[in-house]
Amino acid sequence: MLAIRDESRRFSRLAPAMDEPAPDGKSTPRYVTWRDGRWRDATLEPCWYATMDDVLGCRTVPPDYPKRFCNSVELLWGPIRAEVARLCQAPAAAASVLLRVDVCKKTLEQVEHLIPEQVRCRPEDTADSLCRRLADCCWLDSLQVPRGGCGPGYVALNTTTYASPRRVSWSVVVRPQHVDADGDEVHSLFAYTHVGSKPEDVHARAMPFPVFDLGLQLWEAAFPVLSTESQLHPPTACQMLLYYNLFWPKNKNIGGRMGRHRDNFNSSDAVNALIHGKDVLKTSTGHAISADGNSQKPRSDVLIWTSEGSRPMILYLSFPRQLSEECIMERNKYITHPNFMVKCNGGSLFVFKHMDDLHFAHEVKFAGPDEDTSPTPGHRFAYVFRWLELEHSFYTDFDKQHGMKLNEEQCERQCERERERQRERKRARQSTRF
Repeated sequence: MLAIRDESRRFSRLAPAMDEPAPDGKSTPRYVTWRDGRWRDATLEPCWYATMDDVLGCRTVPPDYPKRFCNSVELLWGPIRAEVARLCQAPAAAASVLLRVDVCKKTLEQVEHLIPEQVRCRPEDTADSLCRRLADCCWLDSLQVPRGGCGPGYVALNTTTYASPRRVSWSVVVRPQHVDADGDEVHSLFAYTHVGSKPEDVHARAMPFPVFDLGLQLWEAAFPVLSTESQLHPPTACQMLLYYNLFWPKNKNIGGRMGRHRDNFNSSDAVNALIHGKDVLKTSTGHAISADGNSQKPRSDVLIWTSEGSRPMILYLSFPRQLSEECIMERNKYITHPNFMVKCNGGSLFVFKHMDDLHFAHEVKFAGPDEDTSPTPGHRFAYVFRWLELEHSFYTDFDKQHGMKLNEEQCERQCERERERQRERKRARQSTRF
């Protein structure tokens, strides 16, 4: 299988990185970051970003058609058959797989060109020096997280040494830059929302062609194992996750990590599927699986590419100790089994199947000293490609940090959350007096 598109049209729109300094003393609504500290005018032709026309311009052809991009695909892990899962006391088989994919070197070089040097680890780095550099990097998404991990109050993630990954979010352009009814310069992109996320923390920017091409090649490589929904066209969004082994939770020297979670389901969904035998996917409505706020296309998979040069990390699929409602709901007590641990090295592609997100929770941590003996600080850059379907307006004004434009109801909820934070701070001050 291979995707075909009008290459003459695509290359006629691909522009070199013609960087220009931003105008001094002016806001930059027409500019986007291309490289660190440099700017490029988004209104200039030829266009540098991918659109829905590029997504829909891809079509499938017979599998015997010669591949242009990926020279080889090697199976490294998975799937886990039902009989093996039962021996591991897991609640279900695992359909996900880890592949070794040889991506076009030119594409990888172009993607690397997009990443500013200040987000890469340096041999002399400490947690504090890296934190200061990331705090000054306007290229990263600006996210607010609970202070200390659980509050009260919030803090900008990029100004901390918290273990959570930093993020950069891209989407193909649904509608180009335009002035809306309020006089704001916006463009329509796909928004990655999920349970618990606040609209003011949702960010997205136009997806550069190199990132789209990377997703296209990974889609082609993974096509035989993708769901029908994911085979229809290449992914429409990508979130880059930046992990650093210098950052770790307090009193736990384990490096950057992503905590145990599910993307598009919650524990109640797992109970309905595993205990009550309900077809949870049939309850999906609108843009949400389980009708609780996710924007990923129902029944679509996820492609997680670990870039070359990254430090290895382990992805864990965890599951309840027993197949009971109580055990399924206690996610912090889930167990892991060696058969369900996936080592993600540079150049590996994890195809995360949508049903595994229901049957298992997942998390990632840096590999231990036995797997990674490098004495220098390190990082892992992971590119997470998804099929999103929730379209929203995002500001093109750089001063608004690629934020999603909130509607009236969302603005009111944001104000209420701010009032509640003020009340929490007041209660905290009063409690310290006694």
